[in-house]
Amino acid sequence: MTGLPAIADDSGLAVDVLGGAPGIYSARYSGEDATDLKNLQKLLETLKDVPG
Repeated sequence: MTGLPAIADDSGLAVDVLGGAPGIYSARYSGEDATDLKNLQKLLETLKDVPG
């Protein structure tokens, strides 16, 4: 360890039609106890009325 400060970044999912959401909140998109499956289900529900 160097003892120097470090900056880290965790990627997020940015969906254009949602204005970039969920963005940095991707991991917790469906709430505090989010799972990948719950996040995917919420995203699909949010996008269900968007024309393809």
